[in-house]
Amino acid sequence: ERVERLAKELAEFIKKAGKIDDEDDDNNETVETKKRKKTIRRKTGTIVHTGAGISTPAGIPDFRGPKGIWTLQKAGEKLPTSSVPFPLASPTVTHMVLCGLQKAKYLRYIVSCNVDGLHYRSGIPRDEVGELHGNCFAERCEKCNCKYFRDFEMESVGFKYTGRLCHKKECAGKLRDQVLDWDDPLPEAELCRAESEAKNAKLALVLGSSLQIIPSGDLPLLTIPDARYKKRKRSKSTRSKNKKSERKTIGGQLAIVNLQETEKDQFADLVIHAKTDEVMLQVAKYLDVKIPEYRRKDAFGVRYVAYIVNSNFTSAASGNDEEKHIHLTVEILSQYFEGKNDIPVPWLEDINVVSFQNWAKIENEEETKRVEGLFISKKFGFMRMLTDFLNSQEDVENNPDEIVFEVKPNARLNSKPNITMTRSVRALQRRLRERVKGERPFLSSYVESETIDNIETHVVYYQ
Repeated sequence: ERVERLAKELAEFIKKAGKIDDEDDDNNETVETKKRKKTIRRKTGTIVHTGAGISTPAGIPDFRGPKGIWTLQKAGEKLPTSSVPFPLASPTVTHMVLCGLQKAKYLRYIVSCNVDGLHYRSGIPRDEVGELHGNCFAERCEKCNCKYFRDFEMESVGFKYTGRLCHKKECAGKLRDQVLDWDDPLPEAELCRAESEAKNAKLALVLGSSLQIIPSGDLPLLTIPDARYKKRKRSKSTRSKNKKSERKTIGGQLAIVNLQETEKDQFADLVIHAKTDEVMLQVAKYLDVKIPEYRRKDAFGVRYVAYIVNSNFTSAASGNDEEKHIHLTVEILSQYFEGKNDIPVPWLEDINVVSFQNWAKIENEEETKRVEGLFISKKFGFMRMLTDFLNSQEDVENNPDEIVFEVKPNARLNSKPNITMTRSVRALQRRLRERVKGERPFLSSYVESETIDNIETHVVYYQ
């Protein structure tokens, strides 16, 4: 009852802060009207500050909670480990309620100190989340600043080179990981926007954070009136290289939801010591905000390598077409594959080719590669008579060959055991036919690749 009562009060705070107006400008509006609309937007909405506490229900340990990393370390006890790997973690109720609030236009921005990427997985647009401490799934090009988000964790922290290159042909710059090390300053662009949004919000809502890391822990104070802020003590932290923000706040409210007390509780208009999932579930109810269901969708890459061989498996540089075969290797690997890098596919436990229309499977050519238990790639060999292939290619568009995959997701996803999917290889047939026709009687090697995406591997309904 206490949590319900306080959650209802929090819902009233959010409602009072207002919604964010659409910024679709009417060309017929005057300059004064446009300025007035922008001013109104600057004075509305809620900025949310999230910490590790919102991800603990997903199986990711926090730092200062009862079973947190630093709490147990200080007590000399065994440190906790994630019950689920980061790449397999699902957004929590809190993540999904925030997504619902964002869609309902209650939120103007989310500032997060988490690196788990769960805000993105929940469905919140990337430009609506400021990740002050980075993202363990991201890497950025040092030349063009293009940012890439992967389905696997980076192997390093501290903006080190990942060994991959930018996908833009005109760039091809080196990529770096995007997780801060202890001595790294906060990213300037993200910090500046977080400060601006905090100063202009009507409500600062803190969820699952002890607010002890500076300067991110001081950002919620930029929303409240200066008079309440004057007596606060400055905290020291290893993350304090960024300059202190100048306070020019319009004066808003501060609400904190965290299991433990924080140093900033004294400045808050509302403090709730409870689990964020319990509170935010009630908030969604009182605001009549629909909580989106979480549908995880994954992808994998397929690389086809074809060449022509004689019946004795020697290179077919000459000889009768009737004695020649097309040898085709089908390799399953990460959608981000490039060069010789071993890139894991964490969500994939195993995969098989159940059938490949008109192609004979070569059993002894099946090969699976794993690194530290993670799926890297799997190869399958197929064979077909060259003359049969050429004779059956006149109606490729209407009668394409089909390949059937049986996908087995990682058991920790709690997905259904197997996902069967049929894929047309029309494009492969068409291009392969063009190459064979153009280079007969010899095809040294032909490589084609594709990405098979939107594979629904996990669904969670929130109530």
